[in-house]
Amino acid sequence: MGIEKISGQAAYQSHATQAAQVNKVSAAPAAETNNSKDSVNNAAHIAAVMQVSTSQKANADSNSSNNGNSGAQSSFKQQEEQKEEATAEVSPKRKPFALWEVGGKKYKLKLKTAAIVELESKYKTNLMNIMGSGQGGMPALSVMLDVAHAAMKDWQHGITKQEVQSLFEKYIEEGGSQLSFYMTVYMEIFTVSGFFSVNLSNQMSGALQEAKEEAL
Repeated sequence: MGIEKISGQAAYQSHATQAAQVNKVSAAPAAETNNSKDSVNNAAHIAAVMQVSTSQKANADSNSSNNGNSGAQSSFKQQEEQKEEATAEVSPKRKPFALWEVGGKKYKLKLKTAAIVELESKYKTNLMNIMGSGQGGMPALSVMLDVAHAAMKDWQHGITKQEVQSLFEKYIEEGGSQLSFYMTVYMEIFTVSGFFSVNLSNQMSGALQEAKEEAL
């Protein structure tokens, strides 16, 4: 009985061992399958994360590029505005009026378009032709006073030709002359009224001032 009991126990242990081995062998493929599934899932997760990261980076690069382009455009626009401001500052300005001072009062003179047309109709020629058509390059006094009256009447309301002649007489009494009137008043009327470019007008004004100083 003892031997049989031992044999039975041995047989039971053998069957149990075999069963355990079978279970172990059966469990191994399942574990490998689960591990494989886990690996696949992990790989898919990693790929998804990488795709999101790549997309985010692409968007960031695109935004950076757009910001860079926007910044470049803004900088270019600022440079253009600065150039325009610099050009505006450097551009010479035309004098607004010629001034004739008589009796301590300064009279504004400038020919408007209607006044130019009226004078050209009277003299049957372009005003450039009467700018210096007299002896020695200076026009007759009557012509100069006509032009002066036409240049004054829009700024001195109601002034007449006779009043302009009276002003000229007073100007002479104060030390003026036909030559100084021609250089400092008559020619200045043409420079401020748009007969010459701004640069040329400014050059002429400087030359006339020098001629006046030499004449005095």
